[in-house]
Amino acid sequence: MKYQNVTFGANTSIAHILYDIVPTEDRFTKETIPSLALAMASIFPVYNEDGSYNFDNYNWSYKQQAVINPVALANEREDRMKRNKVMGKTFFNWEIISGLNLKTEFSTAWNSYRREIYRPSTLPTSVNKVPPSNPEGTLRIKDYLSWTWENTLSYNTRINNIHDISAVLGQSMQRESIEGSRITANGFPNDLVTTFNASTVATNWDSSRQAWSLASVFARIQYNYDSRYLLSASLRADGSSRFGSNNRWGYFPSVSAG
Repeated sequence: MKYQNVTFGANTSIAHILYDIVPTEDRFTKETIPSLALAMASIFPVYNEDGSYNFDNYNWSYKQQAVINPVALANEREDRMKRNKVMGKTFFNWEIISGLNLKTEFSTAWNSYRREIYRPSTLPTSVNKVPPSNPEGTLRIKDYLSWTWENTLSYNTRINNIHDISAVLGQSMQRESIEGSRITANGFPNDLVTTFNASTVATNWDSSRQAWSLASVFARIQYNYDSRYLLSASLRADGSSRFGSNNRWGYFPSVSAG
């Protein structure tokens, strides 16, 4: 939107995504559909005569142990994920006088997901090679948030149709944070209630939290004489939480001519 010498605007993107995941991505993991389909010998049928899944191949080993029926794994294992994504950006530009502009821009991104995996008692394990087995569930939660704020003052002018001068003075800030947690549990009494309130034993859990930030100041000036001779100089200073506590800032000057 523009009003006289002021331009401003905003845009936002919101998404809610549901995933029904089948394990196909990692060929080095035992329980992925492609690796199991390649490792399962063709002499073993997918189903028994009574219509149940055939797990005789689980006791057969050739290069890879515990080859689970891939059709049973694809149909019985539950792996669902909910993801929420929000991205937004706002900007404001003010032409103070001809050639002199002040611009501020703020953007942010938030990404959160919740993934629930449930391996039912209808699938065999290394302990229970014939179902029913001890069912197992895994819950993963992760949140990601980032934002960037940048302000620039720019000036462009042309003198006597020979001298072109442009200059920029700016400042920016950026921050990113990630939080995640995971828990795996078993001891579910049956496959009817797959939420963690039904489990009795937590077998593995962990959580993590990390964040970093960056602050920058920068300046640049360029001079062009008659579109033949060019001169440019710039200076940038960055302060980061990732730098050592005794050396938080780095300075990066440059000069060029042509």
